[in-house]
Amino acid sequence: MMQFDRLFLIVAGSAAIGMFVGFTAGLDNPPASKDVQWETLVAGAAAIFGGWMAYSGAIEPYKRTRKQYFIDFHRTVNDAAEYLRAMCGLPIHSSEEKYRGVMTKITSYKNEEVVGEIDVSMVEMREEISRYLYNRPFITEHVASAELINMFKDFDEMAENIVMNPETTFEFAATEIGDWFKKFDYAMLNPDI
Repeated sequence: MMQFDRLFLIVAGSAAIGMFVGFTAGLDNPPASKDVQWETLVAGAAAIFGGWMAYSGAIEPYKRTRKQYFIDFHRTVNDAAEYLRAMCGLPIHSSEEKYRGVMTKITSYKNEEVVGEIDVSMVEMREEISRYLYNRPFITEHVASAELINMFKDFDEMAENIVMNPETTFEFAATEIGDWFKKFDYAMLNPDI
């Protein structure tokens, strides 16, 4: 999606260059320089500036609404992945009423217990990944982008590898999932609107 601020710079730059070329051409032709109507040039520049302000005013509500969609989708995904994020050592939204909306860390979630040859924490991680994939919200039309769709596909492939590979360690899984959620957080909090 093209950023509209860049479009303004292109149009304004082209207009400024055109005015400069017209002015310098008039210097070579003295009768033309006497006929330059500065009030017309100033009125044209004011019209361009006024058009840009009107356009910006019309686009700003759209940008704010779209950013709110990204924030809501980010919150919904993170709420569905609350325990998975906690397992990876990432901050989660506090579920306590007095701290609602505050990001906190659960430091004592990881279960180090090993029963026989089975790492209990890895069993819990696999269960939590499956639960998250089942409960994960769909990408809505308001936030859909090729980048986000590819991020979710990458997560699905990574999750399948973690769940299906019996040799995956908890640390590896937590690092991989944690890195994905960090990229997701960044993409949602810094959307290219």
